[in-house]
Amino acid sequence: GFYGRFVRHLGQTTRQLMLESRHALIETDRLSAAIGAAYGVLCLDRFEGMTKAVTRRLARELDWQILPDGGHVGRNPRILVDLLLDLLPLRSLYAAKGMEPPRELSGAIDRMMPQIRMFRHGDGALALFNGMGTTQPEQLATLLAYDDARAQPMTEARYSGYARMEAGSALVIADVGHVVDIWSSGQACAGPLAFEFSSGRQRLVVNCGAPSSASPEIERAARSTPAHSTLTLNDDSVAHFVGIGGEQLLLGGPKVVSCRREVEATGSVVIEGAHDGYVGRYGMTHERLLRLSGDGRELTGRDRLSGALRGGEDLPGVLRFHLHPTVTIAPMEGGMAALMSTPAQEIWIFEAGGMPVVVEESVFFAGPDGTRRTSQIVVAFDVRETREALWRFRRSERPSRKPAEAGSGDAQLL
Repeated sequence: GFYGRFVRHLGQTTRQLMLESRHALIETDRLSAAIGAAYGVLCLDRFEGMTKAVTRRLARELDWQILPDGGHVGRNPRILVDLLLDLLPLRSLYAAKGMEPPRELSGAIDRMMPQIRMFRHGDGALALFNGMGTTQPEQLATLLAYDDARAQPMTEARYSGYARMEAGSALVIADVGHVVDIWSSGQACAGPLAFEFSSGRQRLVVNCGAPSSASPEIERAARSTPAHSTLTLNDDSVAHFVGIGGEQLLLGGPKVVSCRREVEATGSVVIEGAHDGYVGRYGMTHERLLRLSGDGRELTGRDRLSGALRGGEDLPGVLRFHLHPTVTIAPMEGGMAALMSTPAQEIWIFEAGGMPVVVEESVFFAGPDGTRRTSQIVVAFDVRETREALWRFRRSERPSRKPAEAGSGDAQLL
């Protein structure tokens, strides 16, 4: 009796998933339902006649939602992990049933693996973009063990909107994509041109990440622009949130985002991008250039605002660099620089081309032990007076009382 009721329940669930795979508004819900329905029809004898139809539905969703570079339309690295944990055994299940998996299934798996490697820092954690929270190392290790090609990390994902540069032991991962479509934005964040920076196994600059469980207010704050290592104007987020069907979806944001990545003759790697997320409100386009030196010991940046400023009042601009909780930081040189130290005894010095450098509190939501306090570097300026900010992270062998001595001029920063 129990067995009969159990199988009938599985059948009802499979039928419901088949409906959800066609009609769910949120794209990740449709794909999850299609995957669940595929498991159902493959495992329940009474559904064998529906296998082809469900497989076609799964193939269509994979073809639509997994981009040519392996990213998901929602741009969340965590979605890739969750999907692979479902799709790898599903591919094996097709083989166990003596059936050829759809080419869209195998193709999606093969494309997603290199992109997951693209987001990995030296400590094995994934970069905190667009809803990514705590990395489960055992899950990631399991997935990468199935990567037959042992693919190298991608350096540029044009469809997903990410770029990566490595030199020496240093690594930079940048968000150079637009805000996603509203129906794909259930976990997306408003962090255009944000970046993360690590040295070896030590993460230095991060984004705040997604909390595992939090109130709607905290979740929205974690997804807003000030929670990312990028530029904000008037402390406004470039996109706003609307509640639909119990989901907090992202509305608005940059429509035009450009990116250029190149390796210079000196060995330095450059990422240059721009976005129009603040044009509607303030008339300003944000341009960011990141340059990682060939030896990985220096990361320099330039943030520039262009356009016709709207309104008659002062407009505060703020550069934020959120730090990993294991990084210790202290102001130096009378507030014109800051000294960072790591558990690995590395010393990094930050300076902003003669602009004041302030250390403030921040929050790190993606710790394995929950939310943790951390620090952020803040460089504030008035947009009416300053349209360009130059800054630099420089590795030092030992603390120096005059970190700006070798490059105190703005021109020397870049």
